[in-house]
Amino acid sequence: MTTDRRLPLSTQYVIRAPGYTINVDGYSGVSFYLLDAEGRRRHGKLYGGNFQYGIPSVEGASRWRTPAGFIWTGDNSLTIGADPARLRYTFYEDRMVFALTAPTDPTRTWKMWMGTFEGLGAPIHTGRQEQPWLPIVADWLFFPHPIYAEGILLFPPPQAPVSYCAGEAVNFPIKTGQEVALHFATQAQVDVLKQSGSLPPRGRTVMNSE
Repeated sequence: MTTDRRLPLSTQYVIRAPGYTINVDGYSGVSFYLLDAEGRRRHGKLYGGNFQYGIPSVEGASRWRTPAGFIWTGDNSLTIGADPARLRYTFYEDRMVFALTAPTDPTRTWKMWMGTFEGLGAPIHTGRQEQPWLPIVADWLFFPHPIYAEGILLFPPPQAPVSYCAGEAVNFPIKTGQEVALHFATQAQVDVLKQSGSLPPRGRTVMNSE
């Protein structure tokens, strides 16, 4: 994880891992830039509108180009103060983990958005969806890419209904202490996940380096 201050008022935290590269905006604490392991762009356009876009953002607290109160860096993490919520990002070799942490109100349910993504295909999952237009409740969801072998593999909070929005974004409820994991994965890896209930052993955390 390195810090890029080359552009005035546009500091970025750049996390380079074997499985992905992600830039986090030093102003808002929201990511706007995501590459897969092969360096291919996997983020879409960010724009103002009815949605709280960013990877991730929290409705009513954290969104693209809305200033964060602070950003604390750790060896393999970022803590984002986005009053009234506090987010923690932890970076591993093969995945990103996002969570709401104390002192965020533990009695409140928030809506977390992830997007926009580039090429977010219709989700594959082993959960339940009562109607095609209703949210999906599943342990994991895989969103294939129309061209690339790796799609987006999302592990939402337990029993959280996930809404899929126009091939660009997803949203779901989340509470303090719950985690969300985001991977890039192939269909073959997802097939293993279906059979065994888990992915192959996960990577180590990504440490700071210059």
